[in-house]
Amino acid sequence: MYTSLKDVVPDMQNERASRAVILRRAIEVIEEKQQQRADLKADCDRIRNEMAELEREIARLRENLAKSNESNCGSISGESSPQPTSLPAIVKIEPELRSEMCVKGEPMG
Repeated sequence: MYTSLKDVVPDMQNERASRAVILRRAIEVIEEKQQQRADLKADCDRIRNEMAELEREIARLRENLAKSNESNCGSISGESSPQPTSLPAIVKIEPELRSEMCVKGEPMG
């Protein structure tokens, strides 16, 4: 039993060691692995929370974009309406193209 345990414990394969040393080192390795597992679980939880927050932000931005598209499609004046402050990267589109997109129901931007 101790020989097979010694074979799987890192850094013990080529070492002559007493049963107590083998058991002590095995316990250390197990505790290290448990700590690594706990750290990885905490990382996964943090990343899941971050993903959920990003998904909420994406939904909010899509909603803002849809509202912006609705207000831009409602304008028939040909003048470009001011871009929403939350979406500064929306590309301005020529008025003729804008009205074609609004008619077809395609998103602008």
